[in-house]
Amino acid sequence: MTNGYFAPASAKMINEIVIMNVKEQPSAVYNRWVNNTPSPDQGDVLCDFVYLPSTFELHIVNLAIPIEDGLLQGIAQDLI
Repeated sequence: MTNGYFAPASAKMINEIVIMNVKEQPSAVYNRWVNNTPSPDQGDVLCDFVYLPSTFELHIVNLAIPIEDGLLQGIAQDLI
């Protein structure tokens, strides 16, 4: 806070995605957004995930996908 002004966060990130009704645990989940950056030679980037078989939920965590870096609201994009 400076002179009574509070600056909003400069970086907004998607840190977790939950996908419902996943019938079986995947063997791996890849962060496709990272592969679509200006450095495509970085290879495949694995995501951390937790699968809950009792509710068929797949929680993909620790993504850190920047919202202001080319993502547009209302437009579908492949992230994972």
